[in-house]
Amino acid sequence: MPPRKLVSLRVDDDTQQRIARLARVRRSTQSAVIREAIAALAEKARFEDRPYEAWKDGIAMIKEAPADLSVRTGRRFRRLLVSRRKGRR
Repeated sequence: MPPRKLVSLRVDDDTQQRIARLARVRRSTQSAVIREAIAALAEKARFEDRPYEAWKDGIAMIKEAPADLSVRTGRRFRRLLVSRRKGRR
């Protein structure tokens, strides 16, 4: 195991009680609970910090859409609104 560094951490009473409770339940040390929590948060953030990961499902759908979707969108939108208005009358 590589040498460990000492880090001081200030927490409120509620957080300290939660850490102590988790350590008791897991039969572990409070330091181990904090290390596991940081590792889990870091792993989650590793994927969520990348914009591509957040949008990849939407990007896949866009790739399958017609290539000319942004061509003359204002005109197309106007025609859509006019046709809807005519349909109401």
